[in-house]
Amino acid sequence: MPMHDWTRVGAWLYHHFHTSWMVAISRAMNDGRLPSGYYALTEQTTRTMGPDIITLERREPTTASRPPAPGGTSAVVAMRATARPQSPAFRPKRVAIRHITGDRVVAIIELVSPGNKDSRHAVRQFARKVVRAVHSGVHVLFVDPFPPRSADPNGLHNVVWPMLNGDPHQFPADTPLLAASYEAVSPPICNLTPFAVGQPLPDMPVFLEPDLSVTLPLEATYSAAFADVLPMHRRLLES
Repeated sequence: MPMHDWTRVGAWLYHHFHTSWMVAISRAMNDGRLPSGYYALTEQTTRTMGPDIITLERREPTTASRPPAPGGTSAVVAMRATARPQSPAFRPKRVAIRHITGDRVVAIIELVSPGNKDSRHAVRQFARKVVRAVHSGVHVLFVDPFPPRSADPNGLHNVVWPMLNGDPHQFPADTPLLAASYEAVSPPICNLTPFAVGQPLPDMPVFLEPDLSVTLPLEATYSAAFADVLPMHRRLLES
């Protein structure tokens, strides 16, 4: 199945697909591709690359909802307001590959979302996340299915790679999308495959340890995830 043009549809539709694609990647990795002792999970992340801890806060009822004190009176003022609209903010997610020894993260797989590229701050934040992981010995693969924007005119890799002390790369104009795999060694090594809308996705190496990698079948996992896209949305993407 060729790569579709995800700029044709809203970010919320890509977000649904994004989740399905990560689940498909986790299943593919756990289906005999990872060596013994390694496993893949889809995780929510924070800005510091760790898993989110969701706490539920017990709230006391507001004063207006409490019954009046004995002998007192209660005046409840009804208020209704509409908040200003804003762009949807999605919780970032990734596929993490861990080793059973301490459940340590050895590699992460990131699927780039529109929100990663909607401002220079977002681009720098994404790049710093990749760089922190590589510097801490965690291998990284990211897939960017969106062409460069004003915030990353030369692509995300050319923001990440100079931060890892590498020289920028020139990519052909007719292949503006990119899959990039970074080996967390000293100095870091990158494996790059540019591609375009309408082309099959490349298989990419996911490094688990120095000189130890497995192949991620991006094409097969993309096809599996696309099966969850509704027919009315497929028509928008396939027209």
